[in-house]
Amino acid sequence: MRISPARGFTLIELLVVIGIIGILASTVTASIAPAREKARDAKRMQDLNQIRNAIELYYENNGSYPQFRAYTDATNCGFNWCSLETALDPYITDLPRDPVGGTTYVYYYDANSGDSFQSYGLMMRPESPLNAWRASSDGGFYTVFYEIGSQPLYCMRKYDDTGTPDPEIQARWWPTTPSSASVCFGGD
Repeated sequence: MRISPARGFTLIELLVVIGIIGILASTVTASIAPAREKARDAKRMQDLNQIRNAIELYYENNGSYPQFRAYTDATNCGFNWCSLETALDPYITDLPRDPVGGTTYVYYYDANSGDSFQSYGLMMRPESPLNAWRASSDGGFYTVFYEIGSQPLYCMRKYDDTGTPDPEIQARWWPTTPSSASVCFGGD
């Protein structure tokens, strides 16, 4: 019995196999990206709920909400975020930071001096376009951000009794950038 030598793959066969693997890999990668965005948004919403719980406990003990504005950014402390963390220390060990970090996806907190710090707002920008409906149907005015807390309703009553979104009023809401106007312009 004679054994014939092993036959290898030709260059064209190898290129076809590599091409098929590449197409499959790019398809899988493309389908994973939206799932990752949605997962990070779910984490952000969970973070806001944890912060809200700590803020409500703070209110129960102090009769008002923490009296400043704070937001995260690319640094660990952002603007007053570490101060808010210190104020809430008995109720939450560490305030969450955005899963991505940076300056696009940040957490905002604000309490309103216009009502003696009896209302507050928390906000984050959803990353996934699939979560845009949450931002536009959360009861807040700013349709790009997901908002929770009592402040969005306070500001809406204060600036727009008709319930109809007004672009001029909307511009006075949450800051579009961390350094711009305060959450509830004129009462903050």
